[in-house]
Amino acid sequence: VPAIEIPTLILHGAKDRIIPVGAAEWLNEHLPKGELEIFADEGHALLAHRFDEATRRVRAFLNP
Repeated sequence: VPAIEIPTLILHGAKDRIIPVGAAEWLNEHLPKGELEIFADEGHALLAHRFDEATRRVRAFLNP
């Protein structure tokens, strides 16, 4: 993972019971240009519940 040099946005739900938030935190710690946003009240279906907010976050990441 440390060899991935491109900016990477990670969006993750804190209540995800399929992929623990620790996995997203680990990934972010090991990506040189990683950026992590954790949605405190969401689970695995983050995009289904917070599509508009996630889309705004992705757009802001792509167009700083």
